[in-house]
Amino acid sequence: MSDVAQYEASQRIEQIISSVLIGYRLTIGGGTPVESMPWHRDDSLPRYSVRVSTADDSIVYTALVWAGRDAELEEHLRRWLLQRIHLEGTKRGHGRRPDPWWVRVWQAANPGRT
Repeated sequence: MSDVAQYEASQRIEQIISSVLIGYRLTIGGGTPVESMPWHRDDSLPRYSVRVSTADDSIVYTALVWAGRDAELEEHLRRWLLQRIHLEGTKRGHGRRPDPWWVRVWQAANPGRT
């Protein structure tokens, strides 16, 4: 894969990760903090990659592995996060556009709450 193709793929990976994390933050109030860091802002990361971190764990998504796998990346990240964040006892966020996927998993973790 050329440098240009890897760069473009890494840009798309950043967009997908940002979208998932924004949906999480808009939907869940007081949830586990999650951060992302692209390769161009952290010299310790492999070129054309993005790290997603919680306090206890992190994962790095690289363009070479995830290029062109948008839906799979989104699903993988959501499942990875669900194994590391705590939704029980959190509140629903007050974002105007909550992410329907996060609403469903929040409701499953907090039955009877709205």
